[in-house]
Amino acid sequence: MFSVTTSERSAGISLYNVAVPTPSEISNEPEDEIDAIVRGIAPLDWVQMRLTAALTPAQRIQTAMQAQAFAKALFRGSLMKRFPDMPLDELNMMVLAHFTPVRMR
Repeated sequence: MFSVTTSERSAGISLYNVAVPTPSEISNEPEDEIDAIVRGIAPLDWVQMRLTAALTPAQRIQTAMQAQAFAKALFRGSLMKRFPDMPLDELNMMVLAHFTPVRMR
């Protein structure tokens, strides 16, 4: 199993100590591929998946919306630090542009 070294982590290659399967570890069989992916899931992720599975659909949507609002607030805060003189309406437009997917028709 592939694991990230300290030098790779400090170089910005990975932010998490997650075991990522290498191509040689993944065969053409779907079961083997699924097993390799599952082995790479951290224990904390399993706890989060169990907690999420226990929620009702409405609670899952509410949790996702709260997470999205939190992410937008963090992004807005980082923009405010980078551009302290920019008006709030322009910062909000940058946040909106960042989080709004562009759909080509």
